Amino acid sequence: MKLGTAAGPDDSCAEHIHYAHPLLIVHLKQLFKLILTCGFVPNSFGVGLSMPLVKDKTGNKMDNYQAIILSPAISKRLRLCC
Repeated sequence: MKLGTAAGPDDSCAEHIHYAHPLLIVHLKQLFKLILTCGFVPNSFGVGLSMPLVKDKTGNKMDNYQAIILSPAISKRLRLCC
């Protein structure tokens, strides 16, 4: 994951996982194994915050926005490992 990205709705970002105590990685591995074996993903992993982003400041106001989704860093990490 890239460092310096925006935080998701849970206010966690890539830096929180990157600089965390190694014990957090052990717990995340256990959580991800349980998710994969049980086939159940917590609802909070699917939560995202939609933000409009201006494409070009000089263009047409109506067609000039692009939506980005800010999602929790832990759910992004799950997508990367699977």
